[in-house]
Amino acid sequence: MSKRQELRERRARQKKTQRILVIVGGLLVVVAVALFFILSANQSVGEIAKPEPIDRPNVNFNAMGDPNAPVKVVVYSNFLCGHCADFAFGSEKRLIQEYIATGKLYLEYRSIGGGDSLAGRTAEAAYCAGDQGKFWEMHDYLFANLKYANFSDARIFAFANQIGLNATQFKDCYNNRKHAATVQQDAIQATQDGVQATPTFVFSNGEVITGNMPYTEFQTKIEAALAAGQ
Repeated sequence: MSKRQELRERRARQKKTQRILVIVGGLLVVVAVALFFILSANQSVGEIAKPEPIDRPNVNFNAMGDPNAPVKVVVYSNFLCGHCADFAFGSEKRLIQEYIATGKLYLEYRSIGGGDSLAGRTAEAAYCAGDQGKFWEMHDYLFANLKYANFSDARIFAFANQIGLNATQFKDCYNNRKHAATVQQDAIQATQDGVQATPTFVFSNGEVITGNMPYTEFQTKIEAALAAGQ
């Protein structure tokens, strides 16, 4: 083999080696980018607290109970409010058992806080879940995970997955702000009802409870309203 031919072959081998290195390097970059996004997504979601399932009777979007019940209460709440979460997993559960399940009380949830605020976005998420009949399930997940102080979009989508929602439908609703006007209307109604703090409970007879008061106070007002036929 002549020196010239040997040189050509050596150069060909070098070019082939360089091409292989470029391909391998490109694949490593692709893998690294994919791992980065996977790890970032996992970090953004983090740990998820799973609330215990609550059996709610006659659920209708953001309300529960018999709409013809003698006593009606509107709960003005906020998914960033610790006292609201305490009510949801405390007195609300007792109200379900003793008054809502027995047809005496109709309870409706309304949000406080709108626009691009986190309070508004979490409320929109609950209403989007409500479109699939899962408002109260999202309500429970949001309150159960309040302690983690992380309601990123990825985390909310993870809640939706845990609840069993149609992911495409939920993301379309949430990303396109379908219920922004619903949340805004809640805020307008809260102002009209004189609400200044969360949680606030407005009874159909005009009685109001502000704050997560002991269960006995709810019981007293409901019993009085029942006795008065209101």
